[in-house]
Amino acid sequence: MNIKLLTKLTLTSAISALLFGCGDGAQYDNIDYDKIPPPVVSSDMVINVDEESGVLSFDMLEGVSNPGEAQIVTREFTYVKDLTDADGIVTPNFEGPSLPFSTITKQVDTMYIDTDAWKELLVHPYTVGARPSAFAKAVYHFTYVIDNGSPTQVERKLTITVNGIGDKVNDIVFNHGNTLSIAKGYTVQLNTTVLPLNATYQQLSYTSSDPTKATISGNGLITGIDYGNVSFTVVSADGLVSKEISGIVEDLKDPLGLDIMYQDEKVTELTIPIEETLQLSSRLLPDTIAFDNEVSWRVEPAGVVDLDPVTGEVTAVYYDPANPDFNKATITAYITDIPDIKTPLYITTVASSNLMYSADPGFESGTIGSWELAWPSSAGTLEVKAAAAKDGNYGIHITANGTDNAGLVLNKFAAPQIVGAGQNRRFKFSYDVKFN
Repeated sequence: MNIKLLTKLTLTSAISALLFGCGDGAQYDNIDYDKIPPPVVSSDMVINVDEESGVLSFDMLEGVSNPGEAQIVTREFTYVKDLTDADGIVTPNFEGPSLPFSTITKQVDTMYIDTDAWKELLVHPYTVGARPSAFAKAVYHFTYVIDNGSPTQVERKLTITVNGIGDKVNDIVFNHGNTLSIAKGYTVQLNTTVLPLNATYQQLSYTSSDPTKATISGNGLITGIDYGNVSFTVVSADGLVSKEISGIVEDLKDPLGLDIMYQDEKVTELTIPIEETLQLSSRLLPDTIAFDNEVSWRVEPAGVVDLDPVTGEVTAVYYDPANPDFNKATITAYITDIPDIKTPLYITTVASSNLMYSADPGFESGTIGSWELAWPSSAGTLEVKAAAAKDGNYGIHITANGTDNAGLVLNKFAAPQIVGAGQNRRFKFSYDVKFN
């Protein structure tokens, strides 16, 4: 489908150009338009521009000669957004992001491109490697008619490419206090943020003012060598931004990190069956020193698990078998008074180990559900009552009423389908029973 880009200005200029192109004026009265040779176009028009270059103008008659005597004009400026093949299948005819509205316009025989419109749409080709969903360029196709009054009209193709440019670093921020504490004999990571966040070249170089006091590696890892003052310089890859932070090498005061533990083992990820509860703990590092710092806990997003922010007890409360991505959460343990020292634990909730979970085994719906009397011909009864509850709101109440037998079984429509398919399988049901 062809979409014509006509602003009020473009529409007005196009009409005036058409009137003028038809020979509106005494100098064109004696021209025999049937014999005028058509315009000669040297080639299709190809334009390459960089984003953030401002508004650029282009002569649409560049490379065009007019062998006739009449005025020559351009008209029918058309954006060829899509292509339709012989089978009627429509495919996009552009690369990169969709064409921003009213960014490529025409006035008389001059075309204007507002390149600033692509500032947030394109990135430098180097950045695409780290962000595959980003676009390094945008390519659009147009056509327009070149008219000098000849019976033969000439259509010219136009291709416009807008290229992404590099986003320069304008600042380096240290994610620490004004002075960095470095423990002698230990390492600490210098944490920085490069701004803007979409800067093309994120690499940094590091130097230490006194390697006899502390060294720093190519990725910002500092090692305390000897007591004393030291500073570290960080420089952006293009050399335009340089920042310095001071440090002091001293005895270890605070933990350097922490591990999340479960059943005395370090863990980085866990699966938790729905409704089950696990007790997490932490280990401050290095674990050869007895620190007294407290550890706090948080979880994102909320709603997948319940987490005690003080004790680290976690319970799985949400599980959706149809949407696995919704069953994920990240628990973060952090030192309460040094929140920058933290470590994540990736949680996935899974189906309950209780095969009756989806069948309301605790009768919390207030109904009997899939159960029935084991001996329906007896005088016994089977009811769900609040008085029979233990941990929840309801429990099952069975009365014998003088019969020798009383009990409950899964009805024939529920067993064994809801507890799993297969032959020769045994299932264990556990309930707390009280008598009155």
